[in-house]
Amino acid sequence: MDQTPQIAALNQSAARKRVLAASIMIAVVAGIIVAAVFILGNAYTPKTATNATGHPHIGPSGKIVGPPLPKVESLVWKPIPQDDARAINAAVPFSTEPNPPAAPFRMKNDGIAFDRAADCLAAAVFYEAGDDVIGQQAVAQVVLNRVRHPAFQPSVCGVVFHGAERQTGCQFTFTCDGAMRRYRPSPAAWERARAVARLALSGFVYRPVGHATHYHTDWVVPYWSDTLDKITAVGTHLFFRWDGWWGTPRAFSVKPALIEEPVLQMAALSPAHGDKELLALQTDAGASAADPTIVMAADCGTNCGTDTGFEARLAGAETDIFFVRIGKDADASRFPSLAAEACGRRPRCIVMGWSDQRLIPAALPASTAQLQTMDFHYLRDPMFVEPRYRWNCARFAIGRPGNCLSHQRLGNVADAAVGKAAL
Repeated sequence: MDQTPQIAALNQSAARKRVLAASIMIAVVAGIIVAAVFILGNAYTPKTATNATGHPHIGPSGKIVGPPLPKVESLVWKPIPQDDARAINAAVPFSTEPNPPAAPFRMKNDGIAFDRAADCLAAAVFYEAGDDVIGQQAVAQVVLNRVRHPAFQPSVCGVVFHGAERQTGCQFTFTCDGAMRRYRPSPAAWERARAVARLALSGFVYRPVGHATHYHTDWVVPYWSDTLDKITAVGTHLFFRWDGWWGTPRAFSVKPALIEEPVLQMAALSPAHGDKELLALQTDAGASAADPTIVMAADCGTNCGTDTGFEARLAGAETDIFFVRIGKDADASRFPSLAAEACGRRPRCIVMGWSDQRLIPAALPASTAQLQTMDFHYLRDPMFVEPRYRWNCARFAIGRPGNCLSHQRLGNVADAAVGKAAL
């Protein structure tokens, strides 16, 4: 029998199978490529999808078109006890999305702008993280992430001191709660903070915080915390990035400004911010505040046979700092409870007391003479588990030596963490 037709038919069938197999393989490979492109293109897109307009882009007018910029919330946290806050924060899971490190930040201007930026960043890392290198590196990374994000100021000093002119508008509490007037870093601590800042401006990346733009301590709950992705923890601080496209690496596209404006609050720490005009303004402000104003007591004061008064009033325009006149016969052991009563339910509060009412300042900052004669200081802040208080031990024989006031400044360097509770 002639097998040629059968062989030809088998060859055609085999050819069709090979073509079909090749087509299937091509389709599979194409599918894999498409999937890979999709995955790579969306590998760092947090849980909230973008809106119908897609990813933002620059329109003809030069403005951003697409999802609106996220709102930068005020620095306010919920009135929750610290233990409850810790439990709430612990119950929030960390994001399972990738947490890629930020790109190196290298400031191109190495002149006065670099010096101003470095010192603003040094102030932020010291007052926010104390004299702790790891904490300082984490804070520095958040500041530089903000500089690159269109929701914030495009300069280091602009980010750090954003809203500092309003007590409820600042983004870093130390810039508006008087911390920079109350205490300063030691020369050695300041140089360590400056070294961290300069390293960060020269390309060092603290990788664990990724593209975080917010953080807070684990014993407070800011109103914004449940709207952001919790990505990591460094010590007792929790770090967050925005959910959705604005939290992706592509959103951090702003070119930093080459000019850094001088900041009045920095003039005492940084020669780069000590312009003659600024120093003149600071001198004028210090002179007016140094002029002691007599605060008349409601009772007969020191002329009374017995004067046990503890009279508190708000310190000028401040809403959480009190000046107190202390009676000559006042019971010093009651000062902490009386200070707590004056503070009421304020989450952060400072009480400063003088026995000589002539030395009570009209407003802050206080003069050196006023600080040297202060008799009592009380500090409540969410950063601390318990309030801190100190006496003038030369006048009141009470407590341990660690509870004695340092009369060179308001408060003690141990309180350097004041104001770092939330950003």
